[in-house]
Amino acid sequence: MGGGQQDGRLDVWLTVSHWTTRHSRHIAADPVRVARAMREVTPGEMRLARPLVVLRTVPSRLGGKDRTQPACPRAPGSLLHTETRLFVTSESAARRFKPQWTLVEPFSGLIRRDRLETVGRRAERAA
Repeated sequence: MGGGQQDGRLDVWLTVSHWTTRHSRHIAADPVRVARAMREVTPGEMRLARPLVVLRTVPSRLGGKDRTQPACPRAPGSLLHTETRLFVTSESAARRFKPQWTLVEPFSGLIRRDRLETVGRRAERAA
């Protein structure tokens, strides 16, 4: 199960997790450009994960709901970070959830890394 350093607003809502995945990418652009790119990037721009993103959003679309590389410490630019934390309420829930997470996590990681890469391309192009 996950662990390690945890920071940011997520700590306010979920201080302990049973599974944690983190991905980050250094982007050679200022935080304002990175934030803009993060808001504006679309699944259609994501090269590797486009089909997975579309598949993942089918249930939320049907329900009418919207869901939408480590940095060198001295490198100029921004560090964009994504983190998923999962907390289960009982041991039996953990046993039932583990096979699902084992199947889903690699694809979730692919989507997140592809999104970080796409945001980076967009932000760096605008810089």
